[in-house]
Amino acid sequence: MASTSPTQNKDPESQASASQSTETMPSSSAQLSTSSEPTPDTPRRFVTSGILTLYFGKKRKEFEIHKSLLMARSKYFEVMLAENAEWKEGQTNEVYWDDEDDGITTDAMEVWTDWLYGRRIDGVTVALLTLFASYKLGEKRLMYDFKNAIMDAFRERHVTKNQYCSASDLTLITKLGLQGTPLHTCIIRCIVSNIHRKPALWEGPTEQSARNSKELREAMKDAEMAWRIMEGLIKCKIEPHNSPHPLKGCHFHDHSDGSVCDAKGVSK
Repeated sequence: MASTSPTQNKDPESQASASQSTETMPSSSAQLSTSSEPTPDTPRRFVTSGILTLYFGKKRKEFEIHKSLLMARSKYFEVMLAENAEWKEGQTNEVYWDDEDDGITTDAMEVWTDWLYGRRIDGVTVALLTLFASYKLGEKRLMYDFKNAIMDAFRERHVTKNQYCSASDLTLITKLGLQGTPLHTCIIRCIVSNIHRKPALWEGPTEQSARNSKELREAMKDAEMAWRIMEGLIKCKIEPHNSPHPLKGCHFHDHSDGSVCDAKGVSK
């Protein structure tokens, strides 16, 4: 958590939760890169501002990011770095995040900084755990557009690679404290869809099926998890229950103001 000025009695996350920046992220077809250099899609007004240095984790990994870009992409930073704010981070241009204990990784930070500068999040090549940790970063720091970009990348990953969600995904989500999030809901719906349409993934004679079945039994020891899965299976008997990934519209996004964006589903 970034340190706060002694004169403040609320942290930026508390103040930022009251509202959300309405400026949208520029689209980009560029592939994920570990560099935080501007892309052609990064508005020039963002890269002519001052630089903030963000120190992450116990090893103090440095991320240098333009301040105006941070303020445009995150209500958290808009509150912290406002001209009339008294937060010392806005005066020193240094922020310290010790988020490793929450499961947020350096790789997740690199995904975020690349996204800030207009690079597309490639859900196919980014490791699954990194996607989940990135989502946790967006959840903790109130960066809704980033969370939604991760959500879209996760859905793209499963459609493009023809993968299925597993109970081990739920285990990872639980360890990161992401129960009840749109990502959590998407994974549950995906598992329900696969149980209904591809029961051999859990009942087949293969070792993988046996592992899937064991992981599912472990996940369903949680009463809430068991109920949500059973509820989904019951609904399957009433109406068709296809994979959630191709759903059109703003499914599984999180907008603080309750709005609906024009995001489309993911399809092959």
